[in-house]
Amino acid sequence: FGTRESLIQQFNIDVRAVQPILFTMLEHMHTGLQGPSHSMLMIPTFTDVPSKPVNGLYLALDFGGTNFRCLLLNIKHNEILDSWSDSRKIDPQIPTSKELMSVLGGFIQDFLHLHEKELTPRPDILYTGYTFSFPTEQTSLNSGTLVHWTKEFITKGCVGEDPVKQLQEELNKRNLDWVKIIAMCNDTVGTLCTRRLTDPSVEIGVILGTGSNASYREKISNIKKLDPKAIYSSDHMLINMEWGSFSGMPQNEFDKIIFEKTKEHSSQPFEKQISGRYLPMMAREALRKAILTGCVFNGLWGDGSTLSDEEKSPFSDIHREMWDEKHRLRGEEMEEIIWDESEKKEKVEEILRQLWCKSNPRLKLREGVTLQLSDLSLVQQLFKAILTRSARLSAIAVSAVVIHIVKGFIEEAKEKGRSETDYLAKHPKITAAIDGSLFTHNRGYKEEMARSVELCLDSVKGYCLTSSSSSSSSATPSSSTETSVSFSFPSIIPEVVLEATNDGSGIGAAVIVAANS
Repeated sequence: FGTRESLIQQFNIDVRAVQPILFTMLEHMHTGLQGPSHSMLMIPTFTDVPSKPVNGLYLALDFGGTNFRCLLLNIKHNEILDSWSDSRKIDPQIPTSKELMSVLGGFIQDFLHLHEKELTPRPDILYTGYTFSFPTEQTSLNSGTLVHWTKEFITKGCVGEDPVKQLQEELNKRNLDWVKIIAMCNDTVGTLCTRRLTDPSVEIGVILGTGSNASYREKISNIKKLDPKAIYSSDHMLINMEWGSFSGMPQNEFDKIIFEKTKEHSSQPFEKQISGRYLPMMAREALRKAILTGCVFNGLWGDGSTLSDEEKSPFSDIHREMWDEKHRLRGEEMEEIIWDESEKKEKVEEILRQLWCKSNPRLKLREGVTLQLSDLSLVQQLFKAILTRSARLSAIAVSAVVIHIVKGFIEEAKEKGRSETDYLAKHPKITAAIDGSLFTHNRGYKEEMARSVELCLDSVKGYCLTSSSSSSSSATPSSSTETSVSFSFPSIIPEVVLEATNDGSGIGAAVIVAANS
């Protein structure tokens, strides 16, 4: 690790050599569709994309983690004629479900009172969609069970309970029983449905923001864990993948540090490798290691002789929580460092000096010391490598979903007696609708991700992967039998387009309500 090159190399990944990773992710998808899974949950959502024009006045509630939003939408022929919205911060440390529901219910009540004019005459029923972006095992369109919190939430009394029921009961207590939550979705499903209104090629919805997840359209006959006797209005259903829990991506030492220092150590490993909540933490840890090993800023400190090596790091967390808002490196600062194009990297130095002071006031640079341009450049390269890896890992995951969808298209064509290339006439391109600040606000992220998807898919066209696995009938190694598993990637893959989709998580809830009311 000691050299500068090996530090950055830890975040390098070649998207043209990831066939085994794609195969593993496809296997985990298949397993999740069969039944309970310890990897991706592959949750049925009990809805498909809208198949009729959307019209009416709808309320959308969006609880995605850091914010809770209310949106009142007037939609006519798939177009939003009027919209009104407001949001508030939500503290992930709220201790009980009673307190959390009181906060949400009170905000909804205030919002409806503020927009009383738009709701006059008051409807008998205000059809409402609830975007709840936490892992929830849905049992119907408007019911389910919260599996576990993510995004560092700790609120007790919610896990194992129905989020729709809890919020509806709070609304009823406030004499808002005319507000009926008839659909629950997560932000990826909402994003997919929002974009699908105007683009029939959309098959995938992705969130790349504070957290990360994806959804896609699946043929109902492939979802083996559904009740085989149940009758559905469509032959397809949207699947909430919960891909943040995928554990098959390559991991480096900094991934393991992040896993260890977050509240649920083994939870959401993929999300912690790529999402906006965790990338600044990874940058901080990588820089801390670079400083402690002498890769950068070596021997710059003055009266810090009484400090330990750990304390001499501007990102030491010995005496504070990792998520301390006051001292942490923020995503905006990380982006500013990456895109400082000045000759002397003034912005990089300014941000680093500010972080030094915030992190350890006892630590002082020697008077008149200027940080070396080579060190500042390395910090910039390191942070960029971390962000680039996020885009490439996200591209690998999207590529796996595309391959799964294409395999389904080919099977469908064969069932109808057509050649496997005929599906291209019906599906000349596949669009992934993507929302989230990581994708939309970071310069170059979309371009790197799109380029990586293209390279990844080009590298697997027609590729045949053979992997070996062993099974044993007893405890002795000699009784093991080795089996060979062969997987052929599609030889023809349509164009894949990544499209930014703003506010899919909010508007999508209303779209799903409209499609099912």
